[in-house]
Amino acid sequence: MKNSNKWLAGAFLALSTMAIQAQTPYNCGCCPTLTDRPEVLLSSLADASGNLTGDHTLLTCDKMYILDKKIYVGDGDTLTILPGTVIKATTQTGLASSALFVTRGGKIFAEGSECCPIIFTTINDQLIGNYSFTNKETWGGIIILGKAHNTCAAGEVSPEVPGGIATSSGLAAIEGVDPSDLRHYYGVANSAFVNDDNSGSLCYVSIRHGGTVIGTANEINGLTLGSVGSKTKLRFIEVISNGDDGIEFFGGTVDLKYARIMSCQDDYLDWDQGYTGRIQHVIGVQLPAGISGATGEAAVGYGDNGIEADGDDGTAYPRPWLSHPVVSNVTIIGNDADNTTGDVALELKERDASQIYNSIFANFHTGIKRSGTPLPTSVVKNCTFVSMTVNQSPATPAEDASNTFAATLGGFDPTFQIGMNNAVAANDYYDVKPSSGGTVFPITDTWFDAVTYRGAVNPSSAMWWNMSECTAAIKGIANASAPVTETANNASKVNLPDLNGDGVVNGADFNILVAYIGQ
Repeated sequence: MKNSNKWLAGAFLALSTMAIQAQTPYNCGCCPTLTDRPEVLLSSLADASGNLTGDHTLLTCDKMYILDKKIYVGDGDTLTILPGTVIKATTQTGLASSALFVTRGGKIFAEGSECCPIIFTTINDQLIGNYSFTNKETWGGIIILGKAHNTCAAGEVSPEVPGGIATSSGLAAIEGVDPSDLRHYYGVANSAFVNDDNSGSLCYVSIRHGGTVIGTANEINGLTLGSVGSKTKLRFIEVISNGDDGIEFFGGTVDLKYARIMSCQDDYLDWDQGYTGRIQHVIGVQLPAGISGATGEAAVGYGDNGIEADGDDGTAYPRPWLSHPVVSNVTIIGNDADNTTGDVALELKERDASQIYNSIFANFHTGIKRSGTPLPTSVVKNCTFVSMTVNQSPATPAEDASNTFAATLGGFDPTFQIGMNNAVAANDYYDVKPSSGGTVFPITDTWFDAVTYRGAVNPSSAMWWNMSECTAAIKGIANASAPVTETANNASKVNLPDLNGDGVVNGADFNILVAYIGQ
């Protein structure tokens, strides 16, 4: 394969390692170099319990923020993070792990740009490209909790939340945290949901090396979304080297467009408890076999399933199906080159009715697995499965004839090598762009980008988020095409968020921003 055709992997790896140059860390214009940014403890902006004390808290790229404990954006409060800002988390363990919570009624506006993203990482990461992908569980993650739909039933103990229990129908503690703290709850008591709830926006945000374990089978995801509503905006999200799932939805109606997930220890996308949002353009990549024993789930935890789709583990909620998101244009590459372990591209479980279209999955043991009681009614159409030992389980009834199961896919290369220091070996990049688009399923919902191809990236276009140009982290990668972004102004202009939460962006919001300048 031509190296000029495989620049995409380098773009991904560049973003993942973020080798920030000593003189020009970002193409942000006004952000100082990392070494010139004075440290600010986020606990200094919060009370003793971790609650941010201001109605509007602003983080700017002229400082290095240290997430030194659990920090909470409370009901009615807003946290705004400007482009180029870096937040480094300390490495406490267990229930003391540092994490950022946006609680019910709170809002976060973290809106970076293509060449000026917002980065959450561990304090051990110097951001010079040498902090290994194998480093996980060094801090918690980002947890956003809202008031939209979920299927939690009163008194039901969730297997997803060890020690947690729904205090009433629709209100429960989130996974990976202390269930005795009411700030950790999502949903609304007595199922009085607000499905268009707004928790703010994340755009061009990178979350790295999180996933602290607080107990047996109880870890924090890179991005955890509990009952997050449809007015929340999630675009261009990256999760790297997390100790649990990359992104997990517990109920909610929030949509996700453009995300990249790499080197996570569990599933890459996971939903449960009645999630009903929409997802498009997601790339997931497990580390290749041979990286410190990374050969699949059975080894040291370098990835489990591509997607785990669950309706609800419990039985009390009165519906035959529970989760039914619509998903299109996902590409996920497993690391099971020999196809001998039990990882699954699509793990479809009880009470799931998701619709998954126009996607590509490669290097898993099983392509589509349906399990649980009652069996899921998920729809999988116009998807391509490359290099699977078992195409589907159970073998009958046959999956939809529009799906393709093949040993190889023209132009598509799911293999690559990378060293422990994140260096690509011998220019062996992966390429997620097949030579042709394939037959697609037409989705009439106008939220989705109209596509003529399967997978996350248009074979005839450049990558929709290319950081290698901006950071020069990976050298020698051919990239003659300009990056393709969601809108023309994503890389050059950052929109002022609704800082005062009144539903409009105007001079009042600008005055709030100006008040923080120089602080």
